[in-house]
Amino acid sequence: LVEQSFSNFASILPLTTDSGRRAAVWDLLEAAGNSRPQIERLAEYYLYEPESPTYSEDAYACFLEYQLLRSDSTALIASERLENIRKNRVGTPAADFTYTAADGSTHRLLEDSRGAATLLFFYEPGCERCHADARRLSASPALASALAAGTVRVLMAYPGENAEKWRSDLQELPSTWEIGMAPEIDSEEIYIVRATPSYYLISPEGTVLLKDASLPAIAEALGL
Repeated sequence: LVEQSFSNFASILPLTTDSGRRAAVWDLLEAAGNSRPQIERLAEYYLYEPESPTYSEDAYACFLEYQLLRSDSTALIASERLENIRKNRVGTPAADFTYTAADGSTHRLLEDSRGAATLLFFYEPGCERCHADARRLSASPALASALAAGTVRVLMAYPGENAEKWRSDLQELPSTWEIGMAPEIDSEEIYIVRATPSYYLISPEGTVLLKDASLPAIAEALGL
């Protein structure tokens, strides 16, 4: 009963304003009493797990902000997670990074945007879900038209460092897209990629429009 009630609560939270969301979460935790640890575990599962249908970092951040009030070990974890959540948030400048293309040339995410919106597609070589999403996107006539017109670019970025694995996978990816390996993403935690595939949409001016968005949300934003 508690979990079902929280699931309903979690599905509504992202739809509220920032202030309303924070007030609702803090009121819930204040009223939870001894059940607060259970509520916080449910919040992590429903709002912070990338596979959750109610995934929302902004909503989960409200729980973390409450945990920061405590002086126990959860405050340290909350601080670290909040720092990660606040990176590359919607409405903020996207962090730049260097990536290596298949021909060995190096490029930068923002310098190479050429005035186009960037679909930043984080993937893992050999990831079947990544390949399935790439096939679905590459089959879109609307995306093909946008790429040809130069209004959108797609960068598939592998944030790891296994060059052999990366190169063995390249032939399976769309030839009209930019494909790059960028180990500094993980090593320097420029972007927090907790699961693949993971999508960001960045404006031509370099502002994050969507963060860790679902493929349907990306498709809707690009009119696909």
